[in-house]
Amino acid sequence: MHAALAGRAADPDPAAAVPGSDAFEAEPVTDDDLRSWRAQASAEARTSLAMLRNTSLLHESAQTAAAAVLGAEAKLLRLIEERAASGAGMIKCRTHGDYHLAQVLLQRDDFILIDFEGEPARPLAERRRKTSPLRDVAGMLRSFSYARHHAEVTCRRESADCAAYAPLLADWERETRAAFLEGYADAAGRSGLQAPLRELQTVLDLFEIEKAFYELRYELDNRPDWAVIPLDALRRFADAS
Repeated sequence: MHAALAGRAADPDPAAAVPGSDAFEAEPVTDDDLRSWRAQASAEARTSLAMLRNTSLLHESAQTAAAAVLGAEAKLLRLIEERAASGAGMIKCRTHGDYHLAQVLLQRDDFILIDFEGEPARPLAERRRKTSPLRDVAGMLRSFSYARHHAEVTCRRESADCAAYAPLLADWERETRAAFLEGYADAAGRSGLQAPLRELQTVLDLFEIEKAFYELRYELDNRPDWAVIPLDALRRFADAS
């Protein structure tokens, strides 16, 4: 997907494009891009933490994780500043913008990707702006956490022995993340899209942290009992640092 979106051939009307203003062609990431991404992620974090601190809607299942995240505020903000130190070998291009499992349809022996309009809550100009394809990768990684949570909720609703399944679901998420990243790294490497993924892990962390903070605001607004999902992710990032 990203190899297609990063090519000049992806422009819907390349003949009409002004030279040097291609709407899709990949460009190298600059220091200004990195500063902008750090600032955006920091703003997302501060807004979400302020909302978490002042909310009266927090579900009891999320209270422990919320206290841990609020206690790690300084550490999380420092992580954001540290996780995009270099853009060497990175490109920016048009991206899906809202990439997760629900946007991927299985059709016989192939996959169909849908809904390329990006996150509806963001301005159109922002959704069209070239950015790192690792934002989409981070979105899919976060989607695996949501799939695991849905399975846990379903288990609690339908079975009295869910504790036995918790380690299996944790293994599933860990192995699915690893398999997805391995497949993506292989495809990106064969297409020459950007530097090897292992060299860009810190930037991927930045986007995953940013996505988790975005999810936190969404869940507090719409599904407070689901806020534990992004909170758990943020707590793991803080604990691992």
